[in-house]
Amino acid sequence: MSKPTAEGLKRYPETAGYNVDLASPIPCVCNPACGLRCAGECGCEACSVQFTKFCEASGRLSALVPTLEAEEEALNAYRHVVDAEPPAIIRRGRFDGR
Repeated sequence: MSKPTAEGLKRYPETAGYNVDLASPIPCVCNPACGLRCAGECGCEACSVQFTKFCEASGRLSALVPTLEAEEEALNAYRHVVDAEPPAIIRRGRFDGR
C-alpha cells in the first residue's frame, strides 16, 4: 500500500492522510495542483471514494450508466458544498496510519 502524500496529510489530517470510509483505509495521494475538493481526477482513490460517498448520500449518479451531464452536475455540487471544509463530507473514526 502506498503512503499519503504531503497534500494527503493536509486533506485528511485527523486520519493521518487516509480516507477511512471503507473497511480498508485508503491513502490520499493528491498533489498541490489538485482542486480544493478533488474528486479523484488525479488518480487518488481516497478522493474518488469520497466523491462516490457524496454522490450516494446526495442521491446523485443513481443511474446504472450516468450521463456526462449528470456527472458534471454531481462534480459541481460536490465542489460547491456550502459551509464544508474539504474533504469532511463523510468521515468517521480515526486512523493513525499504521
